[in-house]
Amino acid sequence: MIKLIINKRQHDMIILYEQSIKLNETEKVNTPEDVILVVSKLLGVNLTGLNDVKCQEAIKNKDTLNKVKNTLNSDTEIKKLIDSLSEKSMVNPEIKLSEKSKDIIKKFNKLVDDLEDTDYNKTNLKLDTVAFDLLRNLNKKD
Repeated sequence: MIKLIINKRQHDMIILYEQSIKLNETEKVNTPEDVILVVSKLLGVNLTGLNDVKCQEAIKNKDTLNKVKNTLNSDTEIKKLIDSLSEKSMVNPEIKLSEKSKDIIKKFNKLVDDLEDTDYNKTNLKLDTVAFDLLRNLNKKD
């Protein structure tokens, strides 16, 4: 085996390069995992094991619910969500989101109502017709 002699600066550059590669790999995920889990639960996917535990914790977190709301209220974020769900092996996520749009809105708003944090304005966190229209029209696009 050949041994290379490198100086401190070269060593630091190699470490920085490896760290940037790891960062780039983690940035490939379009939608945060907690949002994917909550949306999957809203779609009626039966989560088990660690995913179910993570989802239950995410459901209790108003910041995560806010991320879900922002995702479902944005056309570009919904497209990223669909890509992420496809990567997780969900077949035709856009059709499922479109067909179950009414149930998703109802279940999400029920989750918001069930939040224990009474100091937070729950009305601002609920989904409205914008998300419903975006989800409903997924099946009609393309």
